[in-house]
Amino acid sequence: LYVRRKAVLDFVFVGESGTGTGVTQEFYSSTAQALQRRDENERVGLWDVGFDDSGTAGGGSGDRSEYLNPPGGLFPAAIPQTEASVAAAVAAVAAVAAGAGPGRGSGGSSGQQRKASNAAGSSSSSAAKAAAASAAAAATKLAKVMERFKLMGRMAGKAVMDSRIFPLPLDPHFFALALGEVITDDAALEVLGRKGAVLRALVQLCNRRRALVTSNAEAAMDVDGAAAAGAGTSDPFFLSVRVCTPGGTVSKVAVDGICLTFEDPASSHPLLPGGEDKAVTDGNLEEYCNLMTRYLLRDGVAAQVAAFRDGLDDVLPGNALAAFTPVEASRLVCGRRGVHWTEVSLLSDICPEQGLTTESSSVRLLVQTLVGMSQLERSEFLLFTTCCPHLPPGGMAGLQPRFKVHPKVDWI
Repeated sequence: LYVRRKAVLDFVFVGESGTGTGVTQEFYSSTAQALQRRDENERVGLWDVGFDDSGTAGGGSGDRSEYLNPPGGLFPAAIPQTEASVAAAVAAVAAVAAGAGPGRGSGGSSGQQRKASNAAGSSSSSAAKAAAASAAAAATKLAKVMERFKLMGRMAGKAVMDSRIFPLPLDPHFFALALGEVITDDAALEVLGRKGAVLRALVQLCNRRRALVTSNAEAAMDVDGAAAAGAGTSDPFFLSVRVCTPGGTVSKVAVDGICLTFEDPASSHPLLPGGEDKAVTDGNLEEYCNLMTRYLLRDGVAAQVAAFRDGLDDVLPGNALAAFTPVEASRLVCGRRGVHWTEVSLLSDICPEQGLTTESSSVRLLVQTLVGMSQLERSEFLLFTTCCPHLPPGGMAGLQPRFKVHPKVDWI
């Protein structure tokens, strides 16, 4: 209703009297936090959680966090997509966008499922019924995911238009895809955590083998030998198992010993017909790496990226973020994830008022306390004082309104 309006959009929470910049920023922060909920991700499947294989936040030890917060940022989980499932999902999302509402949108997806079931019912083949039901379920799941990514795009666009921060920690590689770029660097696989690290190790193994074939063998072995001396993982014929079992004893295993097949381990989606029965071997390793990389970083996330771009275009038409690099776009929309400041920068950016100066003991004590905070404590401080856990691209100096400090006043 409001996404195409140029007027600044302010929010008010039902049952509360607060209004203004802080309340509106709190809405953006609360929405971003809701999209990071672990239970929501388990129900809908928005984000890849390869970084979180250990079951703890950030892959470390300790209690399981309620929210997903990967070190590099959130990246969409790859979902099997066909032309039919994408078309059905787009139709369901369009129904919701037209004003049908979430219930009606879900009903639209259910309608697709009923049609598929009816079509299957007319067939005597149980296999056809199962296939139709599976296709309808896939379209329904994809529609829910696309609806949320379109919401993210609209929120991101409106935040940029109104000079807000939408503090959803999206990985810059996602913005690269949204800006129409093609990810070719195998380093991007690191965004997928341990799963990506294993795949990247296999890609690098293929690269080393190719170097032995296409270049001087002796020179290639010298280069690989030097790398092996520093890393211990550059053997062109074997893969170190350390990437599979962090902290374990380093040993080398042949590709045939990894026991992989041509399917995505997370979704069991075959990368090609019959892929679930095709083992990965030395002879087809490069084909597997190409298909798996393409699925995880392109084909399996294409619908999510398109939905985000559609939502962004609803607010900022004409690919308005194209002038920025993916990292710059990420910071412009989501803010800077790391909260970095020093005593000098804080004294320069803070505005003391009502008799206080940067030389006041209370201001100095505040600055020393802020400098001594951990990253988590700094984010929580910002969330409490500015309603946003991330700083804008300009840091504390970029806050609008400026960060002001004044004496506590006891009202009688």
